[in-house]
Order: sequence, then C-alpha cells, then structure tokens
Amino acid sequence: MVLVLAVVGAGLWVLADVGVLKLDNPGMNIWLGLVALSFVLGIRLSWSLVRRTLSGQTDVDDVDA
Repeated sequence: MVLVLAVVGAGLWVLADVGVLKLDNPGMNIWLGLVALSFVLGIRLSWSLVRRTLSGQTDVDDVDA
C-alpha cells in the first residue's frame, strides 16, 4: 500500500512540476486527494486479484477440491 501511495504521490509531483496541475486552487486539491486516496484504497482492496493475475498462482479460496 505504501508503494502504491508513493507511485501516486510521485505522479502528482511530476504533473505539478511540469505545470499540468496547478495546486493553488484548494477545491482542486481536495478532489485530487480524494481521487488519489480512492485509487490507493481500490488497489489495496483488489490486491489479491492483482497478485494472482501477475504471478499466475492460485489463492487458497480458488482451489477446487
């Protein structure tokens, strides 16, 4: 979760440094924070599916007996 948060933070930093994002609008900052937080939490909640897709391994719940 920390890694995803770092990637999102770095992406926002680069966009602000290039000039794509203007951070002087407080309303935009709140929406940006909410979108970033929802992205991080969404990745965290679906991490089992992401890990299974990337590794090709099955989870304990997916094994048919």
